[in-house]
Amino acid sequence: MTTAVAKRETMIGTETGLVEVGSSALVAQAKAAVEARYTMAFHRPRNEEMFRANLLDRCKSPAFADVAFYAKPIGGSKVWGWSIRFAETAARLYKNMEVKTSVVYDDDTKRGVRVCVSDLEANCTVEGEFVLEKVVERRSASGRTVLRERKSADGSHVVFTVLATEDELLTKQNALVSKYRRQGILQLLPGDILEEAKKACAITRRSEQAEDPKAYARKLIDEFRERGISPEEVQAYVGKQIDLWTADDLESLALDVQSMDAGDGVTWTDLREARHGSPNRGKGEGEIKATVIEVAHADEPDSEVKAVEEIKATANASGKAKGKDKTKTEPEPETSTDPRDDLFD
Repeated sequence: MTTAVAKRETMIGTETGLVEVGSSALVAQAKAAVEARYTMAFHRPRNEEMFRANLLDRCKSPAFADVAFYAKPIGGSKVWGWSIRFAETAARLYKNMEVKTSVVYDDDTKRGVRVCVSDLEANCTVEGEFVLEKVVERRSASGRTVLRERKSADGSHVVFTVLATEDELLTKQNALVSKYRRQGILQLLPGDILEEAKKACAITRRSEQAEDPKAYARKLIDEFRERGISPEEVQAYVGKQIDLWTADDLESLALDVQSMDAGDGVTWTDLREARHGSPNRGKGEGEIKATVIEVAHADEPDSEVKAVEEIKATANASGKAKGKDKTKTEPEPETSTDPRDDLFD
């Protein structure tokens, strides 16, 4: 080990001591990199009006507007939010932002990861940490190290918890890193400009859908098919043939596609259960139906972007109190979810 005498200036004077030459060089290198980033941010500050104009221009692109949102099913309803693709584009246009990911702990069973998003101009940092278990769930345990097993939610098969391979672990880690990066970036962006971008994306999507609804529907069918979901399954999910799909159906399906790519672990089964309820519900449980009701139309530029989720649950007649008419059902109170409340969940 090579050491050298080093001096360090502090608030109370100069300190002298022995340090490792290698570690000292690494510290100096890291310090220089940080100082360079903050110096560039100081000399080339962002223009917020240019950021607004550039972001709204991007929202006019149909390809960008199609991937800007996602809708995650939770408890029979859906939580709306910006996608990681939108967040990455917004961070690049906002400028002078730094996103760093580092592994803070690693052993045979767990890995700790820290994600930091910094606004170099405002000297504001948002951090998040998560612990990743080095396991995955698989239907087949052939050639794998099985740690435990359980029955699937519908009871049709056994699910095995096995040790993850390096590729599986990397995929799992990247999904969580994307989620934390998205949350950190969105926290640092101006909220009023995000609201304008939300309206602009909705107008662009509606315009594309209205221009040629059938072509847009076929594009969605192709995207579902790329994810192993057949056209018959999609039509059964919507509840009608493709020729009868409305603008709300197209918007809902477009968001469903993005929710499966958002990195939150949403699957086709989750989407079907959120819309139609579990196919193996026990007697006495109500069937839950979630429907996307309204999004701002292209010919209403001043309207708010609305995403209303209606959850209508009807109790089974067998669960009624004694003495009531068994042919009658009592609907539960209607609730709704405003996407602005849960946008950055």
